[in-house]
Amino acid sequence: MQGSQDGLQDALEVLAADFAAFGRAMSRLVAGEVESFQGLSGLYGLKEDVDPLLERLGRVQASVAASMDALVAAGERPSAEAVAALATRVALLDAMLDQLGRFLTIADLRGASDTSGDLLRKIAGWIGTLKGWLAGMRAQVLAMG
Repeated sequence: MQGSQDGLQDALEVLAADFAAFGRAMSRLVAGEVESFQGLSGLYGLKEDVDPLLERLGRVQASVAASMDALVAAGERPSAEAVAALATRVALLDAMLDQLGRFLTIADLRGASDTSGDLLRKIAGWIGTLKGWLAGMRAQVLAMG
């Protein structure tokens, strides 16, 4: 039984480390490219949408990281409810990245590509990468339940 518990602890630690790396990548994206996009978003009537989305994205990401750290610290198999709640919040991050992608599309339709096409493509690429990363982590979370 101890080997199974050790394997679970290892899986939780790997998941938490993966999510921490995801958080750092997302923070760099927000601090770099998306911050530049925020400057443009005012020009395209999106600032009142983009700013709150980024705040929520940061809060949810921090909440998921805290939950993962708590699971690692507990060192026990998480309950089905804990797994479901964690998977739901990871899916929420994915949905918020979708929403950010829609804002990029709106900015593009409003002419942002004429002056900032490279930035929009770069952010869209990051969003795709982060969404793939989240999909992998969500599968890891669900495998624990």
